[in-house]
Amino acid sequence: MSKDPAFLFYTSDFLLGTMLMSHEDRGKYITLLSYMHQNGRITEEAVKGLAGNISTHLKAKFKIDENGFWYNERLEEEIVKRKAFTDRCRDNGLLGGRPAGKKEKEKHRVYASVKKKDGTFDKFWEMYGKPTEKQSCKLKWERLSESERELIFQKLPAYVKATPERQFRKNPLTYLNRKIWLDELVPEPPQQQKKSAFELLVETGKYE
Repeated sequence: MSKDPAFLFYTSDFLLGTMLMSHEDRGKYITLLSYMHQNGRITEEAVKGLAGNISTHLKAKFKIDENGFWYNERLEEEIVKRKAFTDRCRDNGLLGGRPAGKKEKEKHRVYASVKKKDGTFDKFWEMYGKPTEKQSCKLKWERLSESERELIFQKLPAYVKATPERQFRKNPLTYLNRKIWLDELVPEPPQQQKKSAFELLVETGKYE
């Protein structure tokens, strides 16, 4: 699945929002937004690699999630809006244009029903069992290729089984962003601790 090459850029909002920035920070801001648009949330190390020193005004344009990844909230909102718009345009195109009558509306209803049954993200979300950052996860999921999704469904059951306590399971967005399914080692169950001399004495009446 190819990445969307563009997102809506509101020039008046940009000029107003960067009024207190230096020319250098404006350039860094655009660079970071462009990179995040193509790659999603990024680490602080990547931010520094792309922009060098980060001023207070520039840092204020971003948020940091619980995993330490930087993101721009407005950018993610615009990505979701654009995808919804392009999906509608594509659907209308597959139907031969905007529905213009009862027959065309019925055709659209049938197509929408078939499309809805795909449900691969819902299947992933239910299997993973750690509901956090759902919208960002869905956006990331839709950017994955079919082969990546198939591999995730092959690997995920073992990972979930190995991490029955959800607080020790990586957040689903981290799992997708870092492609954990490619290199995650399923931890072995903890070995039973050797019984103490006192426990052996209680059980057997003797100890070694």
